[in-house]
Parts: sequence; C-alpha cells; structure tokens
Amino acid sequence: MSLAEYIRMKKVKGRKDGSREKQRCTAPAPTKADPSSSKLRWVAALALIALAGAGGYSILHFYVLTRIPLAMVGTWVVMEVKIGGGDKSNEALKGGRMQFHRDGTMILQTNMDGKGYTIKATVEVEDDTLRITTVNPSNKRETATDVHTIRTLERDRFVIEDRKGTILMMERLRE
Repeated sequence: MSLAEYIRMKKVKGRKDGSREKQRCTAPAPTKADPSSSKLRWVAALALIALAGAGGYSILHFYVLTRIPLAMVGTWVVMEVKIGGGDKSNEALKGGRMQFHRDGTMILQTNMDGKGYTIKATVEVEDDTLRITTVNPSNKRETATDVHTIRTLERDRFVIEDRKGTILMMERLRE
C-alpha cells in the first residue's frame, strides 16, 4: 500500500469514527425556563426602562428646557411702582399679579379703571436683561417687546426697571 492510499484510508476511517461518536453522544435536552422567572425579567426590564425615561424627562424639563431662571418661576405680586420720566401708565400694575412659567410664558393679571385685564406674553432672560413680548390674543402675533433690567431677583423679592426708569417691586405670592 502506498503512502497516498494509506493517508486516504486514514481520512475515511477518521470520518466514520467521528460520525459514530456523534451518534452515540446525545445533545443535552433543552430545558424550559420557569415561566415566573421569565415574567419577572420582563417586568424588571420594563421598570428599568420606565425609570430611565422618567429620569431623562425630569432632567430635560427642569434643567435643559427651562428658559428663565428657576428663582423667577412662580407668581409675583406688584407691591410698589416707582414712576420714572412722568409716565403714569404703569401705575395700574400696582396690586397686579405676574405669573412666570418655566417655558418662558408670563401671565399678567391686573385691574385698570375697575376692570380686570389679563395679558399673556413670552419672556426671555439674558444676564440681567428681561424681555417681555406681548401677544395679541386675536391673531396670536407678537405686538410689542419691552426691555427691562433685573435689579434684584431673590427668593421672595423681584425688582425690575424699564427703559423709562419705572421700577416695579414685587414679592412672591405664598399660596
């Protein structure tokens, strides 16, 4: 027998032996997972996803999407109006309420000549500059932007001054 025939026979014999071994050896039978542990895993996974989503939403809502300083958010009552430049139009704001919301909206409620008025506006704060842009309720278009300087913004005290020198001193409304 030649060397080539011997090697060929060895390969064929090895294949037969390997297949015999495979036939004798059985694979382990698949086991079913306990149904209660499978449900528990799904519940735990869904709880973690919900927790991560709520955390992300909270961070976005309270820190990233806030357009005004958190100290400004809330309801403020105009306690005193110091008129500058002889313009008495802002005197009617005394006793009025300004509600500042996180999303940059403001609602002013005041009485002028015995009638209640509500003015909606958007606000922007940059450093110590407060821009108040009023919106016409009938066509939803911006009508005017007033620029104010923030003099004081503390926990319970908020003071702003407009370009004419009129100063509004406000205190936080305790609800």
